Amino acid sequence: MKIGKILSIISLIVIPILIAVCIILSTSSVIMMKIMNRNVVQSENTFNEYNLNQDDNYDWYTSLGVIRARTCDEPPLIIKIDIALGYEKGDEQTKTEIDLRSIEIKDFLRKYFSKKSKSEITDKNEDFFMLEIKNFINDNILSNSKITEVKFLQKDIEN
Repeated sequence: MKIGKILSIISLIVIPILIAVCIILSTSSVIMMKIMNRNVVQSENTFNEYNLNQDDNYDWYTSLGVIRARTCDEPPLIIKIDIALGYEKGDEQTKTEIDLRSIEIKDFLRKYFSKKSKSEITDKNEDFFMLEIKNFINDNILSNSKITEVKFLQKDIEN
């Protein structure tokens, strides 16, 4: 009789404690997974800033600022891009034309990345993007000068 009472008291105390511990552990593991997943997404999609001083053959136009676009994913993700345009050292005509056409360049970049999905915006496609961007700007935006390089200063994707 006493053993039955002891077991029922223990079951009334121990079982709720075990349930509470299980709930706490599962909740904390879900929270940790979300935090870890967010950090992985940010680190996968953030490019280290390129050291523009390492190439003395070019002057760099870095005044376009950060361009924000939405990817074509459902739901769309926000991408932030900051690029540098390289041109022949001392070529003031190219710098001036980029200044004059900066709104068109920003608009092109916003539209360009709005047509891309998260899966396309990876490190392995970066060289292709730089070439496409350079060619489009030279062929369709600039008329009296040419850029010779495009480098990403920032490329981040946010959920």
